[in-house]
Amino acid sequence: MSALMGKLSGQQIALALVLKELHHGDDAASRAVDRLLKDPLVPPLISFDGVEAIFQSGSEPEVQNVTTAEGCSCRGGRHPWCVHRVRFRILMAEMALRDPLGLLSAFVEHTPDDLRRPQPYPWPSPARLTSSIPELSLPDSLPPARPLPRVSPPSVDLQREIDELFPD
Repeated sequence: MSALMGKLSGQQIALALVLKELHHGDDAASRAVDRLLKDPLVPPLISFDGVEAIFQSGSEPEVQNVTTAEGCSCRGGRHPWCVHRVRFRILMAEMALRDPLGLLSAFVEHTPDDLRRPQPYPWPSPARLTSSIPELSLPDSLPPARPLPRVSPPSVDLQREIDELFPD
């Protein structure tokens, strides 16, 4: 089986470490990333189109695991995180960095037809206004705005590992 196995690239390892750092409070995410990183050989990727990834199972070579943003068909797919979901997110991040337009076109290609049709605005479009701005009736009280997520710099350990992977 090891002849069919692949290796993670340095960039994929760095993205896995970033993913782990981003979800540092989520034990399941940390375990899934650690499980992916502890084994230098990973089951091969059969296909990835930007929306769906198909991986060959590491334990059952005749089985293919299908992973999307919604879930995974593997045995661990009923859990919030599995190795395949970590790899899927890494592949998505790589594609977003290397070919953002390709990723966007993959999303559009996989969008159901009923979502592709232009939806009318629930209010008059500003582009169609010719004279005055119509009055909109707003509720007396609006829900409070959600606080913006805080993005903290990577930890010293993570930065050191990234620097080791990508020396100047």
